[in-house]
Amino acid sequence: MKKESTKKQFLTEALKLFAEFGYDSVSISQIAERVGCSAPALYKHYSGKQALFDAIIELSELSYKERMKEIHRSFWNNEKSDYFLTENGQIEFVTKLFESALSEEYPRLFRNFIISEKSKNPELSKIYNERYIFSQYGFFEEIIKELIAREILIDEGSKIMAIEYASPVTLWIEACDREPERKEEFLKMIENHIHHFFRVYRKNS
Repeated sequence: MKKESTKKQFLTEALKLFAEFGYDSVSISQIAERVGCSAPALYKHYSGKQALFDAIIELSELSYKERMKEIHRSFWNNEKSDYFLTENGQIEFVTKLFESALSEEYPRLFRNFIISEKSKNPELSKIYNERYIFSQYGFFEEIIKELIAREILIDEGSKIMAIEYASPVTLWIEACDREPERKEEFLKMIENHIHHFFRVYRKNS
């Protein structure tokens, strides 16, 4: 196994354990055992649990930035961009975001970890706020502004409209992490939410 893939495996398995049991409850030996090696072998790559934690944060940040770039590209630089700015297009796009958030392993594990640990760690609390609250509002505010500019929606303040639009979706992603068997129910809630939002804010022609 290549060195880089070995290091990624350590991070992934450590993250799984941290998400399941909490950072303080997991030992280096447990992580090494999960990977299938000895603790000394792990120490060749990382000096300790804090180093693993720092590397997990770094990899997650890089992955998140790439994911956000791809989301922006897929929305604004896409032959379906005009369609995505319709009510049905929004349902399709937000549904894809929802399913992607649930299916990608490392982001999902990190989300579960940060949700369980953010009350104990100020650094994680800050990351949670920036990543899962404020950046989501910023992305959807761009969409709301464009819908207002195209006179599809009335202008009731793009910032507060974006908060109203994005907040339920973020909560339903977290809820589906805990109860994956309710995925179809949450998807239907997203559809109903978007229909309701457009019904409330649609500009009369």
